Amino acid sequence: MPSPWAFATIVAGGAEVYVITDMHDHAGVCATLARNEFGFIDPTRVHCADYTTHGEGCKAVLLRDLRIDVMLDDFVGYVAIPGCPVRCLVMPDATQPYWHPTWQTGDDQEFGRRVYRPAD
Repeated sequence: MPSPWAFATIVAGGAEVYVITDMHDHAGVCATLARNEFGFIDPTRVHCADYTTHGEGCKAVLLRDLRIDVMLDDFVGYVAIPGCPVRCLVMPDATQPYWHPTWQTGDDQEFGRRVYRPAD
């Protein structure tokens, strides 16, 4: 799991860190961030993309509107559609849990992907 302290150092150094998700409402995202020691991310920089309206272009719309320069995402559909100058695809190891064991999501939230278990 990324260290909250490493992110805090980046933010303290002047970088603008945004959280853009397509999965949860704004209050739920902010609560999850705070629950996992990322509460230092300004709630005005937490955005929920509208998948229902924009489909796989939902994050591209926000990237364009917010003038974000660099985006990292784990879904090829989101990095394939232009919205900012630099779009990077992150490829997690499908055989490993998608989130850190200490990550807390809350009782009502589904988060991330399941671990892929190849047949023996």
